[in-house]
Amino acid sequence: MKFIELSQENYKDYLPLDIAAFSFAFAGAMGDAGGVVIITTDGQLYYFNYVYQEFSKDDVDAILPILSQCDLPIFGETDRVPEGWRHISLGAGNNLLMQNQYVEPFFKMHKEYAKTVDKIDGCLYRSWQKLILKLLKA
Repeated sequence: MKFIELSQENYKDYLPLDIAAFSFAFAGAMGDAGGVVIITTDGQLYYFNYVYQEFSKDDVDAILPILSQCDLPIFGETDRVPEGWRHISLGAGNNLLMQNQYVEPFFKMHKEYAKTVDKIDGCLYRSWQKLILKLLKA
């Protein structure tokens, strides 16, 4: 998977992003704290880190306007996201948001995928990107 890394200098060149799904990690999350992975409806992947790169709140809001409309807990799932979106906890401060139209086929695909791999590779945290890309190509 090839990512376009967004920086404060280049992110405006890619806006607006037609986002199908994105993950983000709270600042103290396990894994890539502050990391954001975006997959657009055309299957392009973008990455930035709002903790370790120099992004202002306005920069993050420009890239991910939906994020400022969410009220997400540190643990668990919530329905406090804008209409048309679903929040899925990836565990340990890691979050996935996806457009509702992809949720049902995504979970169906994940259920089948998880039967074919070991438990670690089948966990959502490790498999969501591969599965969303496959879903978008279908």
